[in-house]
Amino acid sequence: MSHLPSLKISRTIKSLSNHPISIGFLVLLLLLIFISIVLSKHAWDPHTFIILGTRYTEGDYHGDYGYDGQFAYFIAQEPLEAMPRLDHAPYRYQKILYPLLIWTLSFGGHETLLPWAMLAVNLVSIVLISVILAVILKKRGIPIWVSLSCIFFIGFWITLRGNLTEPLMLLLALLGVFLVFREKWGWAGVFFHWLF
Repeated sequence: MSHLPSLKISRTIKSLSNHPISIGFLVLLLLLIFISIVLSKHAWDPHTFIILGTRYTEGDYHGDYGYDGQFAYFIAQEPLEAMPRLDHAPYRYQKILYPLLIWTLSFGGHETLLPWAMLAVNLVSIVLISVILAVILKKRGIPIWVSLSCIFFIGFWITLRGNLTEPLMLLLALLGVFLVFREKWGWAGVFFHWLF
């Protein structure tokens, strides 16, 4: 009889290990470790995840370019006044959901909160991508741990490191696919619409 509690614990652990949320916790843990390492090497400054180029921050035509996440940052700072600081404004404004979400979460582009909001949106997006992918895989009889393959794709780490728009866009696409599988066509269309 003394082995019954250990049997219950073993079953609980086994059921949790086959639950999509367990994937989410594992991915969250890995991402938080990565973020902590990067922040600790840069005096805990979240701006380090925004790779700014002097070409756009200082108007130095011969300066460095930076990386794409800076344009979402500029739009989130001043949604209506960012055009002079963008390389191709029509293209950058096409992906408006990410900067607007960041602007909203940072209470109107508050400078102290803005880089943290960018980091949080990408962190949550990547975690949700892994969970939704695990749900889709489980429904199809595929082991949920296969969904970890996305987190080991270098592209996710680059998008997180550069505060790019791709994690949110992929999350919307995956939500759309998930809803198509559930035959929720209208809602799927809403999520697909925000991709463009």
